Amino acid sequence: AGGRRASLSPSDAAYELAASQMQEAGIAINPDLLSLLARWRKLATGIKAGSYSVSKGLTPEQLLAKLA
Repeated sequence: AGGRRASLSPSDAAYELAASQMQEAGIAINPDLLSLLARWRKLATGIKAGSYSVSKGLTPEQLLAKLA
């Protein structure tokens, strides 16, 4: 409800690129921090391409779970 939407591609996109695309869609996110968290969680590759709805209050870890 009231979330923003971002389309991500290609499927092998890096999290920094994905976060930049989310920023362009109006989602407040730090590309460097998301990428760092993804690497720490061993999820640095393997973003699923698609269109994502991101609701306010979503944690970075919940966002990673959606993208991986």
